[in-house]
Amino acid sequence: MHGCRRVRLPRPNSSVTDGQCDTRTHTRTHTLAALYIVGYRSADHCRSIFARAECLNWDSCECVDQWTGLTANRQYSMTAVKTMYAFSFRYNGVLTSILVALGLVGSLLLLKQIHSSHVFSKRLAIHLGMICIWDSLYLLACLATYGVPSLLYGMIPVYGVMAYILFLLQPFASFCVSCTIWQVFAITLERYLAVSKPLEQRALTARFSAGWLCATIAAGAFVLNLLPVPFERQLVPCFEIVGSHLRNHTLLKPFDDSNSRLYRFVVHFFPDLIFRAPLPIIFIGTMTVRTIHACNQRNVGSAHLTLQINRNIPLRLYLLNFKFILCNTLYMFNTILLELLGYGEKGLIDRYMNSFYLTDASNMLLVLHSATNWLLFYKFPMMSRVSPSIANPAEEKASNYALAQELTESALKAPEGCSMTSLRRSPRVVHKL
Repeated sequence: MHGCRRVRLPRPNSSVTDGQCDTRTHTRTHTLAALYIVGYRSADHCRSIFARAECLNWDSCECVDQWTGLTANRQYSMTAVKTMYAFSFRYNGVLTSILVALGLVGSLLLLKQIHSSHVFSKRLAIHLGMICIWDSLYLLACLATYGVPSLLYGMIPVYGVMAYILFLLQPFASFCVSCTIWQVFAITLERYLAVSKPLEQRALTARFSAGWLCATIAAGAFVLNLLPVPFERQLVPCFEIVGSHLRNHTLLKPFDDSNSRLYRFVVHFFPDLIFRAPLPIIFIGTMTVRTIHACNQRNVGSAHLTLQINRNIPLRLYLLNFKFILCNTLYMFNTILLELLGYGEKGLIDRYMNSFYLTDASNMLLVLHSATNWLLFYKFPMMSRVSPSIANPAEEKASNYALAQELTESALKAPEGCSMTSLRRSPRVVHKL
């Protein structure tokens, strides 16, 4: 899972077979059984939430075996879990739901503006539209996997209907995050080429349409995020002990993997490093800075050029890149700490509970990022005063076409000793950003 590691599933243990359940709660230690249903002695007042050992009626629960292997202080354990319960309800439930509502409404407004106006070029409009779609799908996946469950249960069960939801939508959320990053990557690269190598950029965009590029991005994200899922997680039958009765459930658990840490490094961390963060973020930041620098070096058509810069691209992409770095840094730190170093697997209850706070914080930053992307590009009515020189989109298009024709003719008439660099720096050349 790349983008939405909300529920850390218990690690398999060879002492428990599929379809069986242990009466101990998940503690992320390999000495405890992994596939289980918690059997409380006061079952009428309690129910089992596997991932975080939640108890609805704390006074009536006999949670004797819940924290075996972690701590002998039962009262301290219960206090820590109750604190986590309240935190999850407030942030994973209430705050996530508010951000999801904000992001969905804003993305729909931006999509409508892109469709009905000529604020953006056609190719950029496609890219921004796809970012809105990926952000909206990601927010919906987060709402289903931990927003609504946190409001209903306080914690997130990994059995019953939620097992199927988590099995499908958690990897899908990671898929949406990867698509968003690569979409920004494509925008940044195209903008940089439009400024530094305009002729090459025109040939490149003519060869690769925006639609094919978006399809390639989706296919690549599918391979990295969704293809490994059937080999990593499984849905198995299990049961819940309720008094003297048993309730049949479906439990979500990972496959038994003796080399799980090596597998996580090869399949998750290493691809994340290359295709998600920090390398794509560094590239986006570098290209954005170079694009802004190239624009500032040109001593031409200052009014037209300044207008184009203000109309969206380099500065707003720089802000978008800054948001990416801010919201993905904690995720990468969390991945290294939990997945590679095993933080919380063999420690005390403090370390175990802190690992959940880290996961919640990193996920919240990702939701905040997706919910606010539209603010960078949406043109609010109070800011919609347009200069008369470009009030007519047809005139702007004709002007851009004339500039492109001038650039092409200059290139064809250039003497043999004249480099393309000198043509690109000509004071009469203005590029649409």
